[in-house]
Amino acid sequence: MSERPRARTSRELMIDSLKVEVFDALLEKFQNITSKMKHISPGDEEIGQKLLREQAKKVQAQIVAYLKNRTKHGLELTDEMIAFKGLETKLKELHFETVIKPQLRIADSNRRAMDGDFIPPPSQEPKLKPEDIAKTKEKLKAKGKESEVNPLGDYTLFKSFEFTRKQAQAIKYMYEQQAKGKYSIFKIDILKAAKSDSTILRDLFKSKGKLHPAWGTLIQRTQNSYYRLDI
Repeated sequence: MSERPRARTSRELMIDSLKVEVFDALLEKFQNITSKMKHISPGDEEIGQKLLREQAKKVQAQIVAYLKNRTKHGLELTDEMIAFKGLETKLKELHFETVIKPQLRIADSNRRAMDGDFIPPPSQEPKLKPEDIAKTKEKLKAKGKESEVNPLGDYTLFKSFEFTRKQAQAIKYMYEQQAKGKYSIFKIDILKAAKSDSTILRDLFKSKGKLHPAWGTLIQRTQNSYYRLDI
């Protein structure tokens, strides 16, 4: 008779539940929820927004529990885990962008008017400051023409890294967006450009469970859900 397989210990089961892929899934869920959120003033009765906040709190609690258990069992926290921003930070950022920043813009315009140096505030603030755009374009120029970093023309070979067709489409899209002056690109836009069914950019650059060497070197995360090429 063949021996019965050994039952897995509770520690082994716990370690399985603390794999990086579990965190990636939780983070993806959290980001999908918070990306739909907007600032609401006290007294506003936007039920949908309140429900989103409740959902975000529940997922955040799962992430916090995951990180605590990972530390408890002596497992290292990745850079992405360490950089995780919770709901409170997200709400502060929304408040700043929606309430504080417009007030600062108006106050600055009023000050300029009083000083006799009035410059009307823009109707829509650019996503990137002119000096940042100039720096990005200067970096691209300094690194050489596109043909030098993309010798085959289809981005399957880019700055000495080899990529699959879908990965190459993602790299192409990011390169072109940065050439236009964008500092970082939303991951969903990158995945759409690559025609990928995944909702996690990291998975697009995985093969047989291993991350592509360009991940974290050429491809860098700037903040939750946003990435850029280090060029």
